[in-house]
Formats: sequence, structure tokens, C-alpha cells
Amino acid sequence: MNTGLRKLMEDLNLKTFDELYDFFTNPENKNNPIVQEYQEFITYASEVMKDEE
Repeated sequence: MNTGLRKLMEDLNLKTFDELYDFFTNPENKNNPIVQEYQEFITYASEVMKDEE
């Protein structure tokens, strides 16, 4: 997964994971398809983790 994240960061011209996090959490980017898919993934992962407990 690290390779995928690095490619995404490269495509977005981001240098660090902090910049990637800022991109995902910036309200100005809320309509960006990448951000929307990220949010869907986080929601899914949260539900899976609840089921595992």
C-alpha cells in the first residue's frame, strides 16, 4: 500500500504524508473524487474494525 500512497502523493505533487493528510482533511477539497473515496474507505475501515472487536 505504501507504493500506492507514494504514487498518489507524486500525482498530487505532495512531498510528505503530513501534506497528504492535510489534502484529505482540507474542507476546500471535500468535493474532490480522491478525497470522497478516501472518506468512504475510512468509513468502511471503521465499520470493519468495529466488527472485529
